[in-house]
Amino acid sequence: MVSILWVCAFISPTCLPTSAFRPATDTETAETDAKSGGSEIHGTSLRASEVVQFSAGGGASLIQSLAEVSAGDGSAEAGAPADECEKQLKNLEEHVLEFCRKVQPELKNGTFKWLTYITEVDAADMASKIMHALRWGKRDASHGLLFTKQAFHDKNSTLLLWSGVSPESREKWCKALNTYMLHAGSNSDLQTPFGCLIEQTKDQHNGKLLGGCEWPQQEPIWQTASDAVVWRNGDALVRFLVNKTLVKEKWTLRETIFFNAELPTLARYPPAQGFRVLNLHPHVRCIHLMPIIRDKIEQNGLLDDWRKAKTFSCVDTAGERMQEDPKAMDSKASEFLKPGEQMKPECAISPLTEEVYKQCLDEGHIDFEVFRTMARQFPMDYRPDIASLRLPDLVKDSPQLLRILPDVMEMFNTTISAELCLMQFENPSSVAGLDAGLLHQACREAHAALQKLVHRALEESDAEYYVREAAAQALGAMGKEAVETVLPELQNA
Repeated sequence: MVSILWVCAFISPTCLPTSAFRPATDTETAETDAKSGGSEIHGTSLRASEVVQFSAGGGASLIQSLAEVSAGDGSAEAGAPADECEKQLKNLEEHVLEFCRKVQPELKNGTFKWLTYITEVDAADMASKIMHALRWGKRDASHGLLFTKQAFHDKNSTLLLWSGVSPESREKWCKALNTYMLHAGSNSDLQTPFGCLIEQTKDQHNGKLLGGCEWPQQEPIWQTASDAVVWRNGDALVRFLVNKTLVKEKWTLRETIFFNAELPTLARYPPAQGFRVLNLHPHVRCIHLMPIIRDKIEQNGLLDDWRKAKTFSCVDTAGERMQEDPKAMDSKASEFLKPGEQMKPECAISPLTEEVYKQCLDEGHIDFEVFRTMARQFPMDYRPDIASLRLPDLVKDSPQLLRILPDVMEMFNTTISAELCLMQFENPSSVAGLDAGLLHQACREAHAALQKLVHRALEESDAEYYVREAAAQALGAMGKEAVETVLPELQNA
């Protein structure tokens, strides 16, 4: 069989400040999905091309993207007029100036001596410097006043980042774990003064924060905010509350403010007490989530300090409707391989047995680069004129790769599911060792791709026909509804 791609070598508030902690460089929680009222980054996906390597779910492009927060919509809205954005930035500037005027006398009388030695400020000048920092993604110029409160400081509250979580769940977890958020919507008690101010920019028509601004205009604001709130948290434990998919949907973890702004900042400021993920998604599992987070940190972070962190852990919860006490769930978090740590030698791909692989996976001891390289051998979507399968050649000399396929499918957007489905009809013996349920699931996920293949079948040469024939057989095996989508000439193939 002719392979389209070479096989890679697999080697491996009253919204006034009253607390403090430490500033960072990522965008804190202003994100949520369609039902949570937060904000997301929509990155343009990398598309499949004929004979180039495909980025399987890597960092999404931020160009022409928009971070937005709304109670009912997490999608990006491009093409917002520049003057509309400028109006909202001016609105933010007015609220910042009002904030500075309120804190000016409090600075002078020593109210914030727990936070800063600064006592004399000019409110207008301070507001101007704050807005300059926000517009250009520079370090916080509010002396920390926008990114902490004395209430947080007095209660030793720690930072909670979040993505895709409903306001109700955020509040429940935040209160139970004695944490606070950069932005928490209308709940002033749980968010920083910045969160209160940015809430004032919510568009009256679409309900989105800075809704008139595209992502390139919003990005520096969230970067400055993320840098500040993470840095102020200091060495205290940072938690991440998440309800996000990793693949198969438009708004995955990789397209969030957390992944593209907050996490790179956190990577540069490793908290000594570590990092913990509280996973609320009903289908995503920590074993797939943590390697992706670890890889992102390793691309941006100070690995010596991360190796010394007290914890790098995650817990799969029962979802947003769980009845168990959040504190109890938090205490059940399992440790994973820390950023910068070396994988156990026995977890290398070549000598893996099924039992050892499961143990390694449960502890995050996997060679993430092998997983990514495997995923990159496949496009994110099939061209109708695909002539051969990649998977048989990839596993021919490395049968161990079949063992990692189900997990690669959970971590990256690829067409592996389509290839697995086709292989069981074109060459059943090649997938004999795989679980039947996995193969059935692969065919369900590959349904759309299979239809593309069979509708080109009659136009192809005999040498390429077997792929279309296998696609027709796969669709036929999926039931009457699927069979009716197959060309009449192929229904009996």
